[in-house]
Amino acid sequence: MDKIGSKIGFTLAGVAFITLTAQLAFELPGTDVPITGQTFGVLLVAVILGPLWGSVSVGLYVLLGILGLPVYAGGANGWDVIAGPTGGFLLAFVIGAWAVGWTSNRGDTRQFPFPMLLWGLGHGIILVLGFTWIAWQRGNLEFAQSLFEKLAPGSLMKTLVGGFITQVIALKWRLPLFRQKA
Repeated sequence: MDKIGSKIGFTLAGVAFITLTAQLAFELPGTDVPITGQTFGVLLVAVILGPLWGSVSVGLYVLLGILGLPVYAGGANGWDVIAGPTGGFLLAFVIGAWAVGWTSNRGDTRQFPFPMLLWGLGHGIILVLGFTWIAWQRGNLEFAQSLFEKLAPGSLMKTLVGGFITQVIALKWRLPLFRQKA
């Protein structure tokens, strides 16, 4: 699978998948950061496409939202979203996608517990950067810690489900689809 057309097609499909998963969202009482399926979409795209095409897909998703397309959770878009409390998570998606894609490129996604560790790495990067952004923006570490306690169970669930799905997909296809030489 090295044709450029396939890579572009899968990259655009990744943007669409992340956009769809972002719409699976609900607000947490007392916060302005929703629980969404975005991280699930971001990390699955990264595992499947690898570091380059996975991060291109995620970066394109973030860029389309900045440019005004209603791709973020709840149809949100624009620079205000990036500058707001969820901006750190959105920017961390690109870094997390690259790290997960790079790591999946160097390991065996068919072997337990590698897929779970891979997803844990991605969620860890996204959560640490996202919460750092919130703590910096608000000047309130306690709020970020409280939010972490609310979001951590969902992230753990997405890690377990995503790791399982990765392992199942990897039994059929070698992941990432677009491997890069080490």
